[in-house]
Amino acid sequence: MEVARRKELEFFKASPHYSGLKNIGTGFLSGKLSSHLIGAIRKQLPVIQHSINDGIVDMERELEALGGPGATTRGAMVHLVLQACDKHSGPWLAPVMHCGRRVLKAVRDLYATAYARQAHCGRRMPPSVADALHESFYHKRDA
Repeated sequence: MEVARRKELEFFKASPHYSGLKNIGTGFLSGKLSSHLIGAIRKQLPVIQHSINDGIVDMERELEALGGPGATTRGAMVHLVLQACDKHSGPWLAPVMHCGRRVLKAVRDLYATAYARQAHCGRRMPPSVADALHESFYHKRDA
């Protein structure tokens, strides 16, 4: 590249039409074009920044309209569900809770019966429904 540029400068200096000019050659041209490009980019940066900021504001509004940022951890998801339940609980909550207690009692009774019979099957079960749920959520199952 250096050889080509040196030959180019020799050509311009040897030519009677160009020998008096200082702004000749691809080196000068690339520098001039780079400075024009930098100027054009600098001129457009505020427009680009404004467009990006408007997009961010629009996305934040849309996210808020959809219910806000989503939960990314198990605890955050549980918290989000509990908040939603709390927000929508009303006069129907008491009957649902009563029904839920009845279902829980039935599950506990069935589980207690199965737990009592487990010794005959040779299988190990957690001693309570709560322990079984804990194991199903927090322990890997055997493949």
